[in-house]
Amino acid sequence: MPINATAEFKALAAKVAKTKDKEEKLRLLQQLLSLAPTHKGAENLRAELKARIARLKQELERKQKKKIRKVESIEKQGIRVIIFGPTNSGKSMLLNLLTNAKPKIASYAFTTTKPEVGMFVYDNIEFQLVELPALVFDYEHDRQWLSYAYSAEILLIMTTNEQELTKTLHYVLSFCIERSINIGIIGLINSKAEKAITTTVNVNGYDINVIECDISKHSQAVKHFIRDNINVFRIYLKPPTKKQPEEKPLVFTFQPTLLDVLEEIHKKPEQVKQAKVLGSSVKFPWQIVKLEHKLNDNDVVEFHFK
Repeated sequence: MPINATAEFKALAAKVAKTKDKEEKLRLLQQLLSLAPTHKGAENLRAELKARIARLKQELERKQKKKIRKVESIEKQGIRVIIFGPTNSGKSMLLNLLTNAKPKIASYAFTTTKPEVGMFVYDNIEFQLVELPALVFDYEHDRQWLSYAYSAEILLIMTTNEQELTKTLHYVLSFCIERSINIGIIGLINSKAEKAITTTVNVNGYDINVIECDISKHSQAVKHFIRDNINVFRIYLKPPTKKQPEEKPLVFTFQPTLLDVLEEIHKKPEQVKQAKVLGSSVKFPWQIVKLEHKLNDNDVVEFHFK
């Protein structure tokens, strides 16, 4: 035990040693680090605590990802949007309005008891909406649903008023930050507003874009809002024998190179004889480029294979 350690630190250290639950141990270790002495003689202690916290975080994240792979039976398609929110916030109605899904909709609480899935296409991008059972603001209970964040591109937090939205955003954001889940988060207030209004709120130091509207009247505005908050690159393929590119693009959530496109279509670089690109990433139409060339949104690629 280091010199000048407080009685509170010693008591908490003893509690950490006895705790078997790893999530609770992580929480206590983080608290212990905040109480650790800051003088030079305690540098090794603080470094050891930080290392233990980092190892435990990695272990918990690996465990959670394995759990998700076992539990989640939903095949991922397109850009996945997870809908989170408290009970009776209109999540099932939103899923019904935006997609072909027919979830059970009722006025009583906790109608949704399992994940409900629907698809919609907007701006030539396929979106997969996954509505999860209502949050009860107890991590022990909600963890199984919050963990779906690992497999999503964006989280849509839905409530019926601003106060509830702030509370829910704080809750979900804290979960993601603690587990280093880097993901886009947006908010939706389902109110009786005649017009769709967009704004930004700051939660935990993060700016979150929010739309407020009556979803029964402004479902298209909600689709546009979701699309506007996801950065994607649509890449179109054109076979050399065709005059027009394929209608359905490949969609990337990062700026791809031609190597990334080849991987997506299950082709090897050594199979490529020549690659041409039409679009804003090249200086002139159908420029011959290297496979490392970075593509822009709406670029058209023509591969000539050996």
